[in-house]
Amino acid sequence: MKFILLKKEIKEFLAGKTAVLYITLLSFIIAYSFYSAVELYSKASVAAIHNSFYATGFEPTFGVFVPIFGGFFIMMSLIAPFLFIQSIVNEKRYNTIMLLAQFPTSLYTIFNAKFIAAIVVLIFTMLLLSPIFLIWHFIGGHIAIAESMLLILGYFLYGLLVISISFFTSSLFSNTSQASITALSIIMASWLLDFSKDMNLARFLNIFSQWSLTKRLKLFESGILSIQTVIYFVLLILFFYFISYIFFNFGIRNKLKPVLATIFLFSLLLFVNGKIAYNFDLSESKKNSFDSNK
Repeated sequence: MKFILLKKEIKEFLAGKTAVLYITLLSFIIAYSFYSAVELYSKASVAAIHNSFYATGFEPTFGVFVPIFGGFFIMMSLIAPFLFIQSIVNEKRYNTIMLLAQFPTSLYTIFNAKFIAAIVVLIFTMLLLSPIFLIWHFIGGHIAIAESMLLILGYFLYGLLVISISFFTSSLFSNTSQASITALSIIMASWLLDFSKDMNLARFLNIFSQWSLTKRLKLFESGILSIQTVIYFVLLILFFYFISYIFFNFGIRNKLKPVLATIFLFSLLLFVNGKIAYNFDLSESKKNSFDSNK
């Protein structure tokens, strides 16, 4: 039964018009980003041929792959929520959740099937990035394995967070537009924090700048494995996951208590995580010269 549910959810994710549009746009953006990044990287690196000091700044991960993942970041932030939100909103709109609940399975199993299916879709979309590594290798480019894996890890965690936020808003609202706007607002809050700090618009917002998702992603892009950042993403993913299930489960009458308990628990865990300061430089050139225990 669990496998049948999972198969059903994956099929619904990938067979919809939104999925086709998303995959088409993502493929185009990846291809165009790769072409632009390689062209700019090739032209700029000419100046480094006779300058060894200048050459140290030309690393393929940061110069080629990071801009491509930047395009993936935009698509994941602005388009993917519409894809994931429809899974729950449509079920609530047509009341098919009640029908599924009649089968010998729990609502938790149904919710997990949807969440796992969304992860499968995320993995599938990230596989669309694999050709850029193969093409770069065949045209003679160098691939820093550790840096590349760290970059993939960072954006995979970000993708999981987008999924959990999308599930949260779709469990909270029965309307696609309301759920989508709320999800985009939560995701783009980090952009507001970064913009406010860079432009010095509101100093009180600088207090929250350390929670910026884009700022955290830059650590992965720079080749820094931050244990605090990894745990930070995992905690946010789990937080929205549990909150999503609370609102998804119509059998829970008084939702306020479990929601407040979840908020308190994860706030405490985030506070404790803030005390962790273990970073490791995985960049091939060791450009991030710092003590790993600082």
